[in-house]
Amino acid sequence: KNKKFQKTLDIEMQVNFEDINWDLADVVDKFSPFGKDNEEPLFVSEDVNISALRKVGKDQTHLKLEFSKNNKNIAAIAFGMAKLELSVGDKVDIVYNLSINQWNGNREIQLMIKDIKQHVGNMPYDIKRKKDGSCQFVIGKKKYAPQQISALVLEKLKRNAEEYLGHEVTEAVITVP
Repeated sequence: KNKKFQKTLDIEMQVNFEDINWDLADVVDKFSPFGKDNEEPLFVSEDVNISALRKVGKDQTHLKLEFSKNNKNIAAIAFGMAKLELSVGDKVDIVYNLSINQWNGNREIQLMIKDIKQHVGNMPYDIKRKKDGSCQFVIGKKKYAPQQISALVLEKLKRNAEEYLGHEVTEAVITVP
């Protein structure tokens, strides 16, 4: 009865952040116009730094961001995502469309963000015991319950399995020694 649905995104390919350039934007543009029968391709880039972040829009419900990695910076907009708990300096994985922002005679590549997740990789953490005896993981400025860490690990395992198998994984059995 109380089913919880989660939107899935059909990602075209993983792109190294450093490889986002005008050549890629021009190739994508050759497939336009995009619409119902010709969806705009989605890309994913992992382990990207948030170097700038601010709320924008009449109701402050959107995010204007800048991402960086290895001295490359790219602007982005994330419509309706201002409630996400993000901070400058966070490492994230992003799903996006490429777009060209033309304004005041300037032309630049801009990412249209469709999803943002905290990057789960080798990151320093600390474990703190709370007053009630439970523990929490502290990663950067954020605190996570053990259940949240488990969920992040399982999400990453699922993504890895899907990438390896080449199709969506809907059921799995995980055994732990």
